[in-house]
Amino acid sequence: GLIMQASPVIAVQDESPAAVAGIAAGDRLVTVDGAPVGDLLSLDQQIARLIRENPNAEKPFVLRLGILRAGASDETSPESVQVEPRMPIEPSIPGREALAISTFGIAVQMTPTVAGTVPDSPAARAGLQAGDRIRKVKLLHEEQLDPKDPAADWVYGIQRTRFDRQPNLLAKMLGGKPLPPDDRMGEALNMIRDLPGGTQYEITFERGGEIQPPAVLTSVRDGGEFLPTRGMQLTPLESVYHARSWSESMKLGARQTWNDAGRIGRTLGKLVSGQISPKNLGGPGTIAVAATMEASEGTSRLLLFLTMLSANLAIVNFLPIPILDGGHMVFLAYEGIFRRPVTEHVQALLTWVGLFLILALMIFVFGLDISRIFTWMR
Repeated sequence: GLIMQASPVIAVQDESPAAVAGIAAGDRLVTVDGAPVGDLLSLDQQIARLIRENPNAEKPFVLRLGILRAGASDETSPESVQVEPRMPIEPSIPGREALAISTFGIAVQMTPTVAGTVPDSPAARAGLQAGDRIRKVKLLHEEQLDPKDPAADWVYGIQRTRFDRQPNLLAKMLGGKPLPPDDRMGEALNMIRDLPGGTQYEITFERGGEIQPPAVLTSVRDGGEFLPTRGMQLTPLESVYHARSWSESMKLGARQTWNDAGRIGRTLGKLVSGQISPKNLGGPGTIAVAATMEASEGTSRLLLFLTMLSANLAIVNFLPIPILDGGHMVFLAYEGIFRRPVTEHVQALLTWVGLFLILALMIFVFGLDISRIFTWMR
């Protein structure tokens, strides 16, 4: 029965109904056909039902959306925009990324602020109100959740999340800027919908700047909206190869190493081009966690992980950075082309530059590891 506020539009798909209607990133969706937006997780299904029930199928189905343009205050009257929604191609599954509203072709984020509650729902009976800010969602009776269940890591990850983090000591020293909120509110509500009815949750929330006593909510079956992803847990497709001879083992190993090297090379290219954020890098701590996870799946998975790690080290070692083998190869190539070695002064200068680059990278990935450890401990 919780209805959460949506963030302003994060992105608009090219040539989508929203793009044709002139909706842009930064605009805020306020109303749909004169009514509040309501539940974001089922919005696509609600719009799809309206399209199917369109009494005049010969004409395009049109909805009026209330839009607050970017930079407008909440007191400003929303602008009425006509949109011809489309049938959703596939259900939107909330995650750490933005939630796609595919009927309009926009992406929004579910914020931890309550927009309202469904009348006579568990949230309404627990006293949650519009304007409350969710701080934490905890699953009660965790012993009922099998640790080997694929959903276990997902559930525990959500329980470690603070949806509305406050400034920590370091942030206060730097000016008191609040830490960015975790963006797993959609995941938390999706978890509540996926787990069976009758499951109890403890909701910690804030009202008027003060933390309120935790509310215990018991989920109930919802007969109103059809959610096609409810109760489904998808797992990756895995293929297991059994070599029949040593030569086939060598061939499979070489193919795996080549594939790993290609993946690493493409990843480095996307890092340089900005397609992948440097925050996805990891140091020894991340490597240890990943190795532990792979080892828990079996010895063969651990050996495959070590193969990938070795290929990663080999490729990084041959990057054209002085102090690495790749830097020495550049010096040797220069000597082969120009028939004279790089001067000792230039070699020393570039070696120091390479050393500082490597040290800076080490400090950066160590910092990422430490921040992840604090995130896991929350």
